[in-house]
Parts: sequence; C-alpha cells; structure tokens
Amino acid sequence: MVSKEELKSKLVRLEDAIGVVIELWEEAVQVQDEINITDDEFVASWKTICEVVDRLERLRGLFMDKHAEIKERMLKIDRSNI
Repeated sequence: MVSKEELKSKLVRLEDAIGVVIELWEEAVQVQDEINITDDEFVASWKTICEVVDRLERLRGLFMDKHAEIKERMLKIDRSNI
C-alpha cells in the first residue's frame, strides 16, 4: 500500500504534468492561429496538425477534470493529517 506522503508526492507530480500538457495545448492553439497555410502542398500536414490540436483539446478537458479531482484528494489527505 502507498503511504499518504508518497501518494501526495505522486499527485503533485501528476498535477505538474497536467500543467505542462495544458501549456503545450495553449501554445499549439496559438501557433495554429498564427499560421495561415494556403499552399496545397501543406494542406495535408495542416489537417494533421489540426487533428492533433483537437485531440489535445479533448485531453485538456479530461486533464482539467482529473486536475480538480487531484486537488480534492489532496485536500482530503491534508484534512486527515490535522
């Protein structure tokens, strides 16, 4: 069984990883907005990029839900230590 401190440490690491994914997602969206590709040669690549960004958006939703859950679990751990 995992100790409370070890669980808390793992939850903090997971929360940090989620934050990194969200930052990358935001950067991907910004780059997507900045790029204006009209050359047919790049259209297929652009569609792939858009698909990846769409997946990141879906993942962001999942991660935000998990992020809230992690914070709630961490609060419960902290309360149990009082």
